[in-house]
Amino acid sequence: MVTKEEAKELVKVLVDEFLKYSKEEIDSKSEDQIRVEFIDPFFEAIGWDRRKDAERNEQVLNGRADYILKNENEKVLVIEAKKTSIKLSESDGKQAVYYAYNSGIKFCVLTNFKQIRIYHALSNPRDIDKNLLKDKKGYLWINCEDYLEQFDRLWLLSKESFQNGEITKLLALKDERINKPIDKSLLEDLLEIRKLLSNDLKKLRMELSPDQVDEVVQILVNRLIFMRSVEDRGLEAKDSLLKIVEDHEAGRSTRRLWEILKTQFKIYNKEYDSKIFEDGLLETDGFFDESTLIKVIKSLYFGIHDNLGRYMFDAIPLDVLGIIYEQYLGIILAGSGEKRVRLNSKTQKRKNMGIYYTPSYIVDYIVKNTIGTYIKDKSIDEILEVKILDPACGSGSFIVKSFEEVCKRVEDLLRDGKFSQKWGIFNSFKGRLSISQKSVIFENCIFGVDLDEKAVELAELNVALKILEKETRETKRKVLPVLKNNLVCGNSLVEDRTISKRAFNWSNEFKKQVSTGKFDIVVGNPPYGAELPEEDRIYLEKRFKLGNTDTACLFMGLARELLKDGGINGFIIPKPFVYSSTWENIRERLIPGLIEIVDCGKVWKEVKLEQVIYVYKKGLNQETYITSVRKDKEILFRGKINKNACKEFGFLLNGICEEELVIARKIKDSGTSLNEFVKNQRGAMYQKSILSKKSDFKVLGGAQVGRYYINDNIKGYLAEKVVKDNNAKIQENSILVQNIVAHIENPVDHIKIIASLVKDIKYKDYIILDTINQLSNYSKLKSEFLIAMINSKLISWYAYRFIFGKAIRTMHFDNSVTERIFIPKVNLEDKKEKNIYEKVICLVDEVIKLEKDKNTMKGHEKDLVERQLNNAKSEIDQYVFELFGIRDEKEKQIINSSCP
Repeated sequence: MVTKEEAKELVKVLVDEFLKYSKEEIDSKSEDQIRVEFIDPFFEAIGWDRRKDAERNEQVLNGRADYILKNENEKVLVIEAKKTSIKLSESDGKQAVYYAYNSGIKFCVLTNFKQIRIYHALSNPRDIDKNLLKDKKGYLWINCEDYLEQFDRLWLLSKESFQNGEITKLLALKDERINKPIDKSLLEDLLEIRKLLSNDLKKLRMELSPDQVDEVVQILVNRLIFMRSVEDRGLEAKDSLLKIVEDHEAGRSTRRLWEILKTQFKIYNKEYDSKIFEDGLLETDGFFDESTLIKVIKSLYFGIHDNLGRYMFDAIPLDVLGIIYEQYLGIILAGSGEKRVRLNSKTQKRKNMGIYYTPSYIVDYIVKNTIGTYIKDKSIDEILEVKILDPACGSGSFIVKSFEEVCKRVEDLLRDGKFSQKWGIFNSFKGRLSISQKSVIFENCIFGVDLDEKAVELAELNVALKILEKETRETKRKVLPVLKNNLVCGNSLVEDRTISKRAFNWSNEFKKQVSTGKFDIVVGNPPYGAELPEEDRIYLEKRFKLGNTDTACLFMGLARELLKDGGINGFIIPKPFVYSSTWENIRERLIPGLIEIVDCGKVWKEVKLEQVIYVYKKGLNQETYITSVRKDKEILFRGKINKNACKEFGFLLNGICEEELVIARKIKDSGTSLNEFVKNQRGAMYQKSILSKKSDFKVLGGAQVGRYYINDNIKGYLAEKVVKDNNAKIQENSILVQNIVAHIENPVDHIKIIASLVKDIKYKDYIILDTINQLSNYSKLKSEFLIAMINSKLISWYAYRFIFGKAIRTMHFDNSVTERIFIPKVNLEDKKEKNIYEKVICLVDEVIKLEKDKNTMKGHEKDLVERQLNNAKSEIDQYVFELFGIRDEKEKQIINSSCP
């Protein structure tokens, strides 16, 4: 990447060139000339690669922005270019800010190179001055003559600044109120709209059931969003809905507003021929107050409180709309027993149904590595035979992205002159796919099912908007495909109608389009842990025979059933798939065809579990699979793993590289199970009997066990008459370990096993709870040596990757763990090994003494002891490396960098 000094020199050349022109000469240049000659080179000079980092397309080129810059696939900066003959205006700034806000992008630039104005898009665009970004020197409004003198400020726009978060830090300097991001703002408005409409229905049409109220409101909201979207895309007259309202308010129309809207619905149904506007329940009268309809329609332009400037539905990314819809689905209407309707937050519904919207970068990765891989070498005719399914499609994120991926490939083939032999409609190409061509692709290739009818309706809306993307009013044919034939409401897992009213018979459904009943690709984000009635659970266990009725596991089994031989499945699922015994059955079925595992960590804050992506090919039987990890929004390749290693370690290794596997094998080959040296048992469950007053025994819990020391701050006391479980009693010279092995991220993810010797305490005065595991040493090796191994960086590093499967979960230190922890085979007859053994014991004694001394010291003396402790522990780690044969400095670095 270009250095700051190099960039300054490049900008100097541009400034010098710009200032050579007279005012008349520079003002005679067009906007495109100014952009190409000065603005584009300026951003390239400060580190942006316009081929990789810039997005310029017809959706953006709507008089609102010239291009968008991306950092690691995240859109971060909107660029609006002007010619120098036009003074940069407040309206230009508002336009750029509105666009950035609706696109979910924090920053935007308005420039004609003569001047640069840097805005943020977080506060009210109506007061544009408040959107000018501010640093300690003032507003970032810089003239060309000052570019070099104020280059440090200009550098905030560099790619390096965005990568390091330097420009984002300036937002903390702002005093103004920060607005909600577009997804939260629009969601709140949609919910308020829904409440207003629902209250009208309950008041004016009391005979309607709660389900009918919900249905009517959903249909109307879908229609209005569609109408606003096609307006902003230029497919209909600008602000046509708003004009209807304004004419009505001004008395220029004598018809009732609802009648006018119904007429519009008929026009749209004819124009677009979509289920969204087909006749039904909404076509009757007496539904809504005029004032409510006016407020609802205006709020889809300016927000419910008229304070956000303006919504731009063509700028709001479809994946952001998807996030909004996912949360929107998480809220249901519940009758309060009165005429008014109460909205209840439906977080429980999310839990019951396992609904969580998938981030766009996850969807992109799965689609590219399944559909993208599958169709990359196929002809158009072969592609049109490919059948792609999302069996739990929700509001359609995978459906839309899958459709987009297929369209892009077909478009590339047409651009290269590779036309269809079977389909006449694909024998011509006018720079982009027509609506007719896109309709054929969708009808032939894309299929989705979901249990929630509202989710399917939203998926239809999303697909309709995707098909209309980039279209203009001059498009000859606006008619959309019949989406309901490909997007269906049903229970994908259940075929028996006695079990579910929405049972879905895969042999009959999609029969016309998918004659074989099998699919080439199955992708998606199946619901996790949805709560199932007992009858359903029994049925599903009998049908799939997986020994696990977690809904994600069942969908994995279903996907495998529905795939053709050679077909590919890509899902994001809970991480227990890779390590849990309850997922062993599905793991064994998928391992032969497993292509890749991506360790995603924790994708959703609301979900306790971590997630993995897997890619599987039916009928494949290869020896290795790819292991990758998610870092922020990027998926990074880590290496290839031989599938035999899964049998060797007892689970699917994930998120590790080949070098780490080499180290793990050294540990296994040079060690013996810890259970060969100790007896492992948990303490006793006496938590409810603990006394605050002094009694016969002091009580220790996990929090009292430190590394090489026992905390004096005991949990309380127990009476002798209570203690009947021998597991509560401490054995002489045993090792106490915290039962819960904590996951730490500081900043790297790792675990820390914490153990202490029973030494220098009157152990008979204590009892231990079941939050402690006691390792009773019955071997010839000293406990000091064993605890050095248990507390070492190497063993924590190994346990996290090769025992606990790199998972954030409750990790107990029971026999199943200690049997897989290895202690080096020390030959005490060998002089060198005996010497190391004795040095380790001496160092452990030193550490125990220093830990005890540390508690009695303050200030400089305490700091000195801390340094001595760190040195002693580091020395122990070096001896552990030596005993396990870890002598390569690169290998040591791998471990040290992972366990700070």
